[in-house]
Amino acid sequence: MLSHQNVISSLPAAENSDIGLDDEVILAKVKITAIKYELLKLSLLEEQEVGRHNPKYVLGLYATSKGVHSFNTRKYIIENQNVFKTKVKDIVQIVIPVLSLLITILVIVRNDVKTSKEIETLNHKIEAIQKENKTLLKKIK
Repeated sequence: MLSHQNVISSLPAAENSDIGLDDEVILAKVKITAIKYELLKLSLLEEQEVGRHNPKYVLGLYATSKGVHSFNTRKYIIENQNVFKTKVKDIVQIVIPVLSLLITILVIVRNDVKTSKEIETLNHKIEAIQKENKTLLKKIK
C-alpha cells in the first residue's frame, strides 16, 4: 500500500499528493496489532525500505525506492515461501525416517507371526509323524 501511495503521489492528477500514509491508516489496513506494526515498521526502517512520513505533525511512513523495488520483486512473498518450504522440508526429513522405521517394525512383526505359525504347523506335523512311528513300531514288535 505504501508503494501504491508512492506511485499515486507522483501522478499530476493525484487526489492525495502525500508520498506516505499515516500510521493509523496503515494500521487499520494491515489488520495487525500495534506491537506487531511497530516491530514491522522498525524492521522496514532498518532495511531502508520505508522512511518516516510526518505531514501536519501526524506520524506515518512512506515507501523508499528500495521499498518499491522490494514490492515489485515480491521480496517478502518469496522469503515467506522459502520459510514455508524450509519448514515442510524439515518436517519431511523427520517424518520419512519415522515412517520407514514403523514400516520396518510392522514387516518384522508380521514375519515373526508368520514364522511362528509355520513353526507351530511343523511341530504338529512332527508330533503326528512321531505318533505314527510309535504306532508302526508297536505293530512291528
